[in-house]
Amino acid sequence: MIFVSVLLAVSVAAFGQNNGMGDFARQWQERIESEKIAFLTNEMSLTPKEAQTFWPLYNQAQKEQREAIEASMKAFGELDKAVRDGKTGSEINALLDKYTKAIDGQDVSAKYLKEYLKILPAEKVAKLFLGEEKFRQSQINRLRQPMGGQPMNQPGGFGNNRRQQKSDDKK
Repeated sequence: MIFVSVLLAVSVAAFGQNNGMGDFARQWQERIESEKIAFLTNEMSLTPKEAQTFWPLYNQAQKEQREAIEASMKAFGELDKAVRDGKTGSEINALLDKYTKAIDGQDVSAKYLKEYLKILPAEKVAKLFLGEEKFRQSQINRLRQPMGGQPMNQPGGFGNNRRQQKSDDKK
């Protein structure tokens, strides 16, 4: 879940840098979010009533998580700059502390678990976490597909393993 959030945050930041790609990044992010909502709703078998109470809470949790990730990325940048600029040990210590606190705040799942359990049965909450991981994995697999749709580790894909090809040639 954190990986997808970071990927989304980095992608939006990269595409939104006044290079005409802001609309593309926003549309891409909206499409992924729509797919995620549909996927999780199906995985969790949410009723319309459950969905009505669940999604606002989930969206709030996701917003908090994005903000926490952005804070950690900012703290990382400040720490990196301080090291490159040769700042003093005490300045770097303060930035290390800020960075580690930001990292600790990234995962809001535990905080919202209790809230989810107030509105959904435990089985559906478990399916939420499992579904998020399944969705994340499906997105990673999707990103591994070149434009032609062939997996990168298959013959003709970009990620061919030369050792595998040589062993196949010997057969």
